[in-house]
Amino acid sequence: FTMATVQRIATRVCAYRAGPVTQKRSMASLKDLSTSMASVASVRKITSSMKTVAASKLKGAEAKLVAMRPFYNAASSLFSETEAGIPNEDAEDIRKYGERDCSDKNHLVVTISSDKGLCGSINSTVGKAALNWIEQLPIENRNCASVGAKGIAPLSRNNNITTLRVAASEFDKTPFKFADVVPVADAILTSTDFDRLDLFTNQHVNMLVFNTLRKSFVSPAELGDMDLSEYDFEDSQPDVLKDYYEWHFASLMFASLVDNQAAELGARMTSMDNATRNAGDMLSALSIKYNRQRQAAITTELTEIISGSESVKVEEED
Repeated sequence: FTMATVQRIATRVCAYRAGPVTQKRSMASLKDLSTSMASVASVRKITSSMKTVAASKLKGAEAKLVAMRPFYNAASSLFSETEAGIPNEDAEDIRKYGERDCSDKNHLVVTISSDKGLCGSINSTVGKAALNWIEQLPIENRNCASVGAKGIAPLSRNNNITTLRVAASEFDKTPFKFADVVPVADAILTSTDFDRLDLFTNQHVNMLVFNTLRKSFVSPAELGDMDLSEYDFEDSQPDVLKDYYEWHFASLMFASLVDNQAAELGARMTSMDNATRNAGDMLSALSIKYNRQRQAAITTELTEIISGSESVKVEEED
């Protein structure tokens, strides 16, 4: 084509189009799709990295969990043998326990949760289980404590709870030891007088499964009523039982935190794996939509150019 012919084709193409708004709308849509694809790809990269980090930490947490369980089993042997502790129950059975036991006693409810989110329902399950249990108690007998930032909000927002006695967090930032848990356990035991202590936590089963449990046992004042005739005490029995109770509760807190941390990492690994897969599916769908729309725009451009060229040829023949 000569320059004059090209100018006539361009003029015909502009006249043939419905208007420049259609082309602008198409280009804006392609740009929006491209931006969305970049955002989803970035999210997929982040979730994939979080999954890898959780998987690497989970191995160490499981090793720590295996090493901790004999320590806690030895610490709780006295309570198991004398049946002073109430057997662990799943979250679904908590209402049944509340209907049949200790409605007139002063209760202290302790929740163990994580400091971070993006780990599925592991924190909300503990919060719901604790609130369901608290609803079975008289308002004047309700006291709470929370270890973990994600467990503080559900308890503090609920108006039916008398007092949030203790709130502790930041156990996830650095590897914690038994000595780090002792001050928190001591603060919980001395925060208020109670007749029954109920601790809600998560038990790690594997990277896909965790159980929400309630661990409940009597107060220090009731230890004197236990039948301990099979045991010999070198010092005063009340003092020994008091020290043993404090040590046992600190061991329970340490074991629960270790168990909950392993459950949290397993849940985060599963959650981030699902998020990565979902982001990949979304990215594939956006890519297909982008390619189809881009191909449609190219086809429209070619159709307009060919139509303009044919129109010029007809005019030249005439």
